[in-house]
Amino acid sequence: MKKLITLLAAVILPAGMLFAQNNEAEQVVQGNNNLTEAEQKGNTNDSYQRTMGHRNEANVFQKGTSHDATQIQGSGYSEENIVDVMQKGNGNSSYQEQFYDGNNAKATQRGKQNTVLQSQISEDTHVLGSGNDATASQRGKFNDATQRQGAKPGSSLTSFRSGNSAAINQIGRSNTSMQTQYGANNMADGTQLGKNNDLVQDQGVGWAEYNEAKSSQDGNLNYVSQKQRYDGNYADASQLGNGNTIMQDQSSSDTHGLYQNKTTSTQNGDNNLSYMYQRGDNWSYSQQVGDDNVSAIGQMGSSFARTRQIGANNLSAIGQIGDANWAVATSEGNYNTVLVGQFGDNNTSTSGVFGSNNSVTVWQQGDGNISGAMNGFHEDEWGVYVEGDFNTVGLSQVGDFNVSKQHVVGDYNNANVTQFGDSNSAIQMVTGNYNNATILQH
Repeated sequence: MKKLITLLAAVILPAGMLFAQNNEAEQVVQGNNNLTEAEQKGNTNDSYQRTMGHRNEANVFQKGTSHDATQIQGSGYSEENIVDVMQKGNGNSSYQEQFYDGNNAKATQRGKQNTVLQSQISEDTHVLGSGNDATASQRGKFNDATQRQGAKPGSSLTSFRSGNSAAINQIGRSNTSMQTQYGANNMADGTQLGKNNDLVQDQGVGWAEYNEAKSSQDGNLNYVSQKQRYDGNYADASQLGNGNTIMQDQSSSDTHGLYQNKTTSTQNGDNNLSYMYQRGDNWSYSQQVGDDNVSAIGQMGSSFARTRQIGANNLSAIGQIGDANWAVATSEGNYNTVLVGQFGDNNTSTSGVFGSNNSVTVWQQGDGNISGAMNGFHEDEWGVYVEGDFNTVGLSQVGDFNVSKQHVVGDYNNANVTQFGDSNSAIQMVTGNYNNATILQH
């Protein structure tokens, strides 16, 4: 039968001071299937819970100010433990640590200056540390949340299928979130509503694969960083607000693997920055709606990249190094700039700009490059299609078997095509007034 151990401040204090100030509760339990609870109301409360064994549950409830809760579970090969802490007030701190597999940790804080640290990492280098779940929820100001999951760093098991899940939800101002997961098949989810938020997600060590990271921010001056290693990973970042930044990195120092990774970035607001870097056979998509946006994608290998910008003063840049690359850049709005650089074989670049004062530059160096087609995106499958006023279009191809198609519609446009190599073909169509067109082939 499950044991019940409930410890209140009344155990060590007179009845008249049940929920007085400066309370301390310490619980140490060894065995399986135990339930440990602590409830404190008042100021400057401390709670310490330590359980050793399987399928134990520890709960802490604190209401007031300046609380501290520590919950530690596991020893040997203990599994399937549960910790839960609820704190209401100001200046709260929560520390939760669980070892091995199948554990669940939950922390909820309401108030100001809260801190949460959740660690679900095996202390043994021969133990996997999988199937764990960590959830942190904070509402208030100046919150900080940190989550760590997986096998111990340096373990030979970091590449195994861990299957851990981590979620952070923060509502308020000046929040900071850090999620670190070792191993494969992990899921990290971060949500922040408020101002001046910072979210960092780091997944994969060893041969870690098939991890998923998602982030969502609604507010001002937000920052997202997502780092993933090796194969089959997915990173998604979404921001709604002003002054946001998204950094996504799917690469590894090891040249093996790096296949089928995917990144998506969506920003709605002003002054946004989106940067994506990938190595291998990867896929990347960036969309920005708003003003003064900047989107940059760097890829090494057989990759696909696409950017779309709706608004004014946008800049889109795609750089690809490797074989069989495919780049698409689409701008809708004013004062947009599209830059595409491809270095390698069998590259394809499909642009398309709509609006006024746009500038497009495409540089390809390698064999079998094509500036268009590849399933196409309307208007005769593009290949640098510009429609608007005083646009500037440039294309340079250096290599063999290159094909270029440029179609410009509007006023005060300037179009250029330059090709160096053998068997190159260029088609350039300009419609409007005061346009200049130049084609040079060697």
